[in-house]
Amino acid sequence: MLRFVVLRHTAPDGAWHFDWMIETRPSAGPDDRTLLTFRTAVLPTEAPAFEAERIGDHRARYLDFQGDLGGLRGHVERIAAGRADLRRRGGGLVIRCLTDGGQVDLAGVSTDGVHFHFSRPTPHRQEPRGRGRRRCG
Repeated sequence: MLRFVVLRHTAPDGAWHFDWMIETRPSAGPDDRTLLTFRTAVLPTEAPAFEAERIGDHRARYLDFQGDLGGLRGHVERIAAGRADLRRRGGGLVIRCLTDGGQVDLAGVSTDGVHFHFSRPTPHRQEPRGRGRRRCG
């Protein structure tokens, strides 16, 4: 599995948001832009549903970075991190995040590739064997 991180990004004016970054492949180094990145107003690993904005791919260095970003861009603090599995399905994404606190599965859909709605998929119910089935013949 690859890695993910959620950073709280605080701008110099005090405004903040979360940057949710998911590795798309193992990186060749800290400057390799392998992190699929979303800006969110909520912590993705705790919200049952949320909106997210796809922003530019970030460098792998942010998987382990905390602190001042320089250039009057504010600072970041790691809020959550762990392992991730990313799958692209049709026009959407299915992301599994594993942390010490457990597993979170999220499905994201977008009509424009930038604005996504993520939610926790509803598990498929299966009929118990031998019940509710009609026999033919």
